[in-house]
Amino acid sequence: MTLFTKVLPVALLATLAVPNNPLMPGHARADAPAHPLPPGPPPPGMMGMGMMGMMHHPHGTVLNFSTHGVAKAVPTVLTLNFTAYSQSTSPAQAQATLNQEVEGAMKLAAGQTDISTVAGNYTLTQDYSEHGPRHWSARQELSLRGTDAPRLLKLAEKIQNQGLALEGMDWSFDDATKEKLLDSARSQALAKIRPQAEADAKALGLQLRGLMQVGIFDESFNPFPHPLMLAKAARFSAPVPPQSTPDEQSVRVTVQVKAMLGRPHSGKDMDREGPDAPPPHPDTRHPF
Repeated sequence: MTLFTKVLPVALLATLAVPNNPLMPGHARADAPAHPLPPGPPPPGMMGMGMMGMMHHPHGTVLNFSTHGVAKAVPTVLTLNFTAYSQSTSPAQAQATLNQEVEGAMKLAAGQTDISTVAGNYTLTQDYSEHGPRHWSARQELSLRGTDAPRLLKLAEKIQNQGLALEGMDWSFDDATKEKLLDSARSQALAKIRPQAEADAKALGLQLRGLMQVGIFDESFNPFPHPLMLAKAARFSAPVPPQSTPDEQSVRVTVQVKAMLGRPHSGKDMDREGPDAPPPHPDTRHPF
């Protein structure tokens, strides 16, 4: 039988023979100073709106930034939120009174064109008291929505006369108007991408190679809501006809961009950077 042995290089044998060798995994030198790891790129949550960030990439430098677009208009849809409320020592009586109020309001709205009515949450609770009989409270929400605000407000006055309380008014856009505003804001944000990327690259002494990723996000803003705080006594007094004037609202679009930057072109293929850059020369590759 012939035995085969593997001959190791002398340099490697010398390395293995040195105690506490820093080249060997699992061995650390007691006298070696601690070297903290270099800081990595910030987490995604640190890249706020409108902020710029850079990351190293094998083909150049990755630039992260965002642009914005805003479109404004007067809202077209008014939503009125009512609450029907009744109280009695009997749960059945509390519910019967509440149902009668809501039914009357629904009948008033049923004959109106272009006005949608939605009956919402319904609750029945028992009120505990140390003195006197216990009461049951029934409550239900009712919403009216339409584009003809004057006619809707007149209807709201009639519903208040039925015993319902007007809790709030909200203005918004109809679908067609909102889509037009989003298109306008989106176009603004997208038009800013290349000029901003080129300006940032120039400030860094680099050149824009291309866009790697684009994300579009939209959000609507209503800076002036119209809540109505009504006291319980107002439910039994003659209601004042409601009034509401729409305030201008904004639709905002944010575009988050990831772009590739590189050194300015020198006319040689080896100086090109980006996804289409040629592979490095074999002699420049990492030995491992």
